[in-house]
Amino acid sequence: GLSTAVVLSECSKLDNSTIQIIDKVLPPGNQASALSSGLVYYPALLSEKHGRSTIERFKQLSTNSEETGVVITPSVILRRTDEGGVITKPADFTAETLTKLQELDPSFRKATTEELKGAPNGMFGPQPVIAMPTYLQYLKNKLDSHKRVSFEQANISSLQEVFQKTNASVIINAAGIGAGTLTGESVTSLSSHMMLLKHTGKTLARDNYVSYYDETNPSGNTYYFPRQDGCILGGTDTTAIGNNVDDTVITNILARVDLMLPELSLKDAQIERTWVGSRPIRASGVRLEVEETNEGPVVHNYGHGLGITTSWTSAETAVELVIKRLNYFSSLEDSSLKRPFEGAGDGEDDQSPKKRRRIQSTDKNVEE
Repeated sequence: GLSTAVVLSECSKLDNSTIQIIDKVLPPGNQASALSSGLVYYPALLSEKHGRSTIERFKQLSTNSEETGVVITPSVILRRTDEGGVITKPADFTAETLTKLQELDPSFRKATTEELKGAPNGMFGPQPVIAMPTYLQYLKNKLDSHKRVSFEQANISSLQEVFQKTNASVIINAAGIGAGTLTGESVTSLSSHMMLLKHTGKTLARDNYVSYYDETNPSGNTYYFPRQDGCILGGTDTTAIGNNVDDTVITNILARVDLMLPELSLKDAQIERTWVGSRPIRASGVRLEVEETNEGPVVHNYGHGLGITTSWTSAETAVELVIKRLNYFSSLEDSSLKRPFEGAGDGEDDQSPKKRRRIQSTDKNVEE
């Protein structure tokens, strides 16, 4: 949501528009984003429309890491095999994938035997790791600096309520897990136990930045991400747990990371904080489209699962959809035509709230 608001505020085509951000908890509060581990997973961006510009934006943000919380770290992503000897996610590590990543940054390569830590396959390359509370505060400060941007703390139960409350021309629904309530769709959370260790000693010093991501570890998803504010250890990936921390799970995570990276000497490390984070997911995949409702147009932008990774590419696409929708109707002199299904005369109930029109994104970029 904040990424989309930033892109909106940067868009010269919308200079005459005001932007109102409504959230139950204002950033950098206890939203799902604030509780994220903060890893930006580059391989997931290769198929995204704005993947390259997203990577460049994170690189730019990392040049001011103290303010933004974004640090580019050397990262090792491991892939193990299932009982049948098949690599669980081979698409991440094909020669074509590696070539594409090397086009973005020549330092991407196959992981060495030492880096693999016993795993059969893996890749080494720079990836952003973000201290989320710092990052969210940075984005909010950036938006606060724009006179035409405002924040409001409110608990919204429907999209109709937003139209009534704001008289908006377009609404962008980037509510994450809350999108399920607003749309009636099934949006669930993929939860993960995490812990924060402060930077202490030689092995956990801030200049010892090497991230490890072992998602296919047979004992459970395991990762170690050194962030600006400390070292993040995790995790679990399940929809079966709530928000309560299970101390046994935390102990097991610490043991798995210690087994994978014994050089860190984590057994005596002091845990600063433990929590359960969540990633909102939609069973049918990301929803990034315009929906025409009786109250007005809604640009949906939710269900990503990898919200931090895809935040900027989704934001750019969502803003393209806003511009396309506004431009599409700006030339219509008859205001009654701004509701395309009123009196469409196709034999169906055109006034029904269930009647919908969707405008999909195109490959044409919007120049700002």
